[in-house]
Amino acid sequence: MSGPIQLTPAQQAAAIDRIADSLALRSGAGCGKTFVLALRYIHLLRSASTDSDPLSELVALTFTDKAALEMSQRVRKMLLELGARSEGEFRARVQGWIDRLGEARIGTIHSFCSALLRANAIEAGIDPSFAVCSDALQARRLLSEAADDACLEAVESEQTDVAELLTRMAYPKVVELVVDLAELRTTCRLEDYQDPRAIVQRWERLRRETARAEWARLAADVDYRAELDRAEAHSCSDPHDRLADYRSQQVRLVRGLLDDPACRTAQTMDLLDDAPGNIGSGKAWGGKDMLLSVRSGLKNLVARAMAMSPLTRPLNELDEQAAAFLATLTGLARRTIERYRLAKRSAGLLDFTDLLDHAGRMLRDNPALRTRLAGQIRQLLIDECQDTDAFQVELLMTLVDPQRGLKGEVPQGRLFLVGDAKQSIYRFRGAQLEVFEDLCQRLGPDRQEDLDLSFRSHAGVVEFVNHVFAPLMGPAYSPIRARREVLPAEHSVEILLARRDEGPIDSADQADRAQAAAVAQRIRRMVDDGERRVWDAQAGAWRAVRWGDVAILFARMTNSLLYERELQRMEVPYYVLSGMGFFQQQEVFDVLNALRAIDNPLDDLALLGLLRSSLVGLDDNVLLHLAMALRPPYFPALLEEVRAGRTPLASVLGGPRSRALGEAVAMIHDLHRRKDAVGIDRTLGELLERTAYEAVLLAQFQGKRMLGNVRMLLARAAAAAGQGTCLADFLAEMDEFVAAEQRHEQAAVEGEAEDVVRVLTIHKAKGLEFPVVIVPDLNVGRRSNSPTLLQRRDWGLTLKVKPEDEEDKSQPLSFLMANRLEEQDQLREDIRKYYVALTRAQDFLVLAGAAWRTREGAFQRAGSFVSNLDGVLGLSRAMDAARQTGQADVPYGKGFRARLTTGPGQAKQPGLAPSDGARLQTRSADAEDLGRRIVQRGLKASLDRELELLIDPLPPSVGRVELAVTALVDFDRCPQLYRWRYELQVDAKAAARPPSGLGPDDAAAVDAATMGTILHRCMELLDFAAPQDARALADRALADLEMQGQLLVGVAAELEPMLQRLRAHALMEEVASARQVRRELDFLLAQGRAVLRGQIDLLFEDRAGRWRLVDYKSDRVSTDQVARHAEGYQLQLLVYALAAWRFHGAAPADARLYFLRPGTAHELALSESVLGDASRRLERLTGELIAARRSGRFGRNAGEACAFCPYRALCR
Repeated sequence: MSGPIQLTPAQQAAAIDRIADSLALRSGAGCGKTFVLALRYIHLLRSASTDSDPLSELVALTFTDKAALEMSQRVRKMLLELGARSEGEFRARVQGWIDRLGEARIGTIHSFCSALLRANAIEAGIDPSFAVCSDALQARRLLSEAADDACLEAVESEQTDVAELLTRMAYPKVVELVVDLAELRTTCRLEDYQDPRAIVQRWERLRRETARAEWARLAADVDYRAELDRAEAHSCSDPHDRLADYRSQQVRLVRGLLDDPACRTAQTMDLLDDAPGNIGSGKAWGGKDMLLSVRSGLKNLVARAMAMSPLTRPLNELDEQAAAFLATLTGLARRTIERYRLAKRSAGLLDFTDLLDHAGRMLRDNPALRTRLAGQIRQLLIDECQDTDAFQVELLMTLVDPQRGLKGEVPQGRLFLVGDAKQSIYRFRGAQLEVFEDLCQRLGPDRQEDLDLSFRSHAGVVEFVNHVFAPLMGPAYSPIRARREVLPAEHSVEILLARRDEGPIDSADQADRAQAAAVAQRIRRMVDDGERRVWDAQAGAWRAVRWGDVAILFARMTNSLLYERELQRMEVPYYVLSGMGFFQQQEVFDVLNALRAIDNPLDDLALLGLLRSSLVGLDDNVLLHLAMALRPPYFPALLEEVRAGRTPLASVLGGPRSRALGEAVAMIHDLHRRKDAVGIDRTLGELLERTAYEAVLLAQFQGKRMLGNVRMLLARAAAAAGQGTCLADFLAEMDEFVAAEQRHEQAAVEGEAEDVVRVLTIHKAKGLEFPVVIVPDLNVGRRSNSPTLLQRRDWGLTLKVKPEDEEDKSQPLSFLMANRLEEQDQLREDIRKYYVALTRAQDFLVLAGAAWRTREGAFQRAGSFVSNLDGVLGLSRAMDAARQTGQADVPYGKGFRARLTTGPGQAKQPGLAPSDGARLQTRSADAEDLGRRIVQRGLKASLDRELELLIDPLPPSVGRVELAVTALVDFDRCPQLYRWRYELQVDAKAAARPPSGLGPDDAAAVDAATMGTILHRCMELLDFAAPQDARALADRALADLEMQGQLLVGVAAELEPMLQRLRAHALMEEVASARQVRRELDFLLAQGRAVLRGQIDLLFEDRAGRWRLVDYKSDRVSTDQVARHAEGYQLQLLVYALAAWRFHGAAPADARLYFLRPGTAHELALSESVLGDASRRLERLTGELIAARRSGRFGRNAGEACAFCPYRALCR
């Protein structure tokens, strides 16, 4: 919270007036719930009798150690303030509480259970000196070993049910599922799954109940019915239009499903079709835009109805198999739990689940003990109650009411709950929001208080949050109000939708990269321009943004590395707060790889990886020469050279690199000899010392974090050595964690208090607040929820079983229905997660996505937060309005407006402070405003002085440019073409005018650029030695590109004749017999004052050892047009050849354009002379391009090609 605290009526009631009541406190984000809980705790202390010990009678629980520490510190601070203004005996009493605050029962639920068990170890039947296994990886390993032993024992004893299970599932998968079930031992009664028939009966009952509830919910959905009415109301002038026929049939079917239970059959569902294709005439529907809108709306309506299909089908044979397999798996899990218990007992360990499990058993099985312990608790205070699960609440409620537990009315004055349903985001940890809601319902409306006044955010942010989430969360949403009244002069919310320099975004990868670049540039500009967006409470004014004000909050850290690279490129200082992915960090990979080479020097992959890593620092040329000079395994020959006193490969590597190679070989040999004698940790320690790797890491960006990760790995190695683990076993264990992508935090290092941008997950940000919050990655779609085992509170356990026929894609209906509910719950939690993210902002909120849209204009991807925002705010309309200026205002709340910005953004050169004149330019609305500001500032002394102030110093790099090869080729063809496409970024589709007679509905389903991308991906995947069929190749390519499956038929049909022609072409045999083949080679080529980036489609070494270059073209040309058409690509081919020459040190023998459609190649003969001329031509061309960009003058090369230019209408 920020600012001085004055109690609101709800705070007063919850913290002071109603401390004798059992109460639920529902609190919005930033409304002071932790303050209220701590204040209630203080008043409970004050109200205690003088002969009692209130510190032992009050139990305050939360769910993280950090939150427990914060609560304890708040209580201490309040007690100090209370003591300072108290006198006499009461002051002495307060001082006693302060002195003994360490004994207060303030902590996590796990620490509370641990204390219960230690104090009552005999009743619990455990060793009172037990240690808690806080290492989750160690606990998982022990459990996995127990599961493996239990499964092997079942196999060896020839259990028929286990044998049957293994015919349908791989053994590792069975072990994995058994481990998952064993971890559910507190939330699921495994003994209830012994009888397959009883399981099926339970599923059948749940199927009927779920179907009734889901159909009733859809039938009562007013919004869905309204959309259906609107779809039916659109007028069509042609009664025979195919889209009109489609609408009539599908709407009739959907209405029948809504209104008549008898229609809810599998037969009706089979008649629904959510893929009508490109049917309908724009003329009949009043234009192409209306046609696309109607078609898209109908598809969405039908798709939602089709999603109900599982509700119309009965349980099937797969359900019976799933029940039988589930009985087998739960039996194995019960045996695993017993083995795991014995393993922990022998080591004197309990894991975190054991703390809850043993405490629950102890309280359940000992009524007298339960009553006695409950009598020692005056009131139980639970923070973040929305993150509890049923087992935890049941355990705690036995101490609130030892006789009835969860049954009956909650006793008066025994319980205080604090939570916010809108901030429940821990389902992956087992949190069950419905448990909190059930408790609140049991308490009743008279025993609930609502905190809805936010002390964190001002009204500009709060109104936006309410406007967005009220429709997304529905009637259950409770709005918050803003305490802060002072608003910034500019907008409080910005929606940044990134574009690409090169043109429209058409893939997920392009969207991710564009967003990352736009976010980094926006932060840089925000700070460089001194944007006054942060409220300084002490000064009572808005101040400029600093690096440390900004936080980037990710829903998932999947793309965070892209953002880190862009932040580095823009020289934005940043810090990643305890990110996950320890086992995916490069420094961890490098050290583990080095240990593999030490453990087994004959492992060539590990050896080469070590030599190439920062531990040794040799480059790819050294590895290439090593591979050419020696036969694998390489280490014996290298060691022989070192033993003979020679430096390896000295004749080809030269002195320094050869000596470094020799020293590395000697070190590996020495450490290999001594590894078993000195232990893992000492081996690793000596490796780090001899390579000075820690110093190397510290010299890098984020070096402290990297060093911390290596130190964590060293600590893990020391722990393994202490248990007598050998290096090979340690590496095997680490490999399992790497392969499984175990969630393990990276090292926490100093830097959180520095003036740097914070990068963290939304989960990490919960409970925190930041002046400026940026929420990126808004195009991330729904996570595909496809587990094999599912556990829910309503359905219990369900299992996905694959049919014996691999072509059969059906699944058990029980699993489909449970997973459908799980996906709905996950979708609701995803929305809550963004609520948490947006409510972290105190002063300024930036939402960053990509301007990535479908042909119909909808945002990619379906279900993403940006598509949700579009539905609430109308972003698509705002983007269309911003087409010319790149900006538009989006209204929300009561008179507020968010700023929508499109484009890649323009960032100042990092490190250059803007001049006074540049600041005036930035802040001026137009030329007239700029002149007025100049006069006001007294800067209009002379023309020379004006120019002096208005023009920034030009840095040396202003005369350089980085661009794609295709952009330079376009500039060579026509500078004006380059200007339209890359400088002004005019959409070619919007600029082009369709030829006369061609209607808007006659366009191809896939545009040429998209089809080219698909075909290039197909060629990358093609196996030249054993070519796949067209359909399989197209299916794989579309899946990799995350494109719609309905494109498959059309793409496969186009691809098939291309593959037939390629099979008959000499290129097929050349590549199939090549020594080496390299595909999709990305490169950067420094040429003159430019850095050119591009991608070589195919580079292969033929049987004679000559390198040959191939570039695929998907242009629609005939065989007799190829030679003339290829002239336009000559420059591009020469650039690719230059890049290959620089890479290999020798010019390719030739470069070819292979035109996929006619199956014809055009060859360009190459030599060093030809490439030298090309290099000089590029230097001249890049100079001309830089001059054109700086002057703004782009010429026009008029000619025959103008007839085919998409921008020809703009040049007239």
